[in-house]
Amino acid sequence: MQTIGQQRAKYALNKLKDIKNNEQKDYTQNVKGIPAMILQNGLGQALAFLASRTKTEENKGIVYKKIKDHIGEWVKDRIYRDQKNKDILRCITEGTAREYLEAQREALEILSWLKRFAEAGMFGG
Repeated sequence: MQTIGQQRAKYALNKLKDIKNNEQKDYTQNVKGIPAMILQNGLGQALAFLASRTKTEENKGIVYKKIKDHIGEWVKDRIYRDQKNKDILRCITEGTAREYLEAQREALEILSWLKRFAEAGMFGG
């Protein structure tokens, strides 16, 4: 049995394997700013920002989508288990206030691992 911290770390390391060499710098730069955005504007606004940016420059758009997906997959698995086929934005807008606050907390927790491992250059395994 693993602690929730171990589960978060394992998930983050596995997700960083998906980041290609040409995406690593952009991923690291952008994942560092998302926790502050969540704290200032809320999880919904931060995810909406990431979703809107997926249509930007090809490489950066892919990176924004990956960050959104990494957050969304973790949060749905922890908070919205019965809604796996829905987009994370739909989940948080249709859920309860309690679920939203739990989702925001989980997003910040998983982002701390994604950020730490990205800054350490732990891509690809």
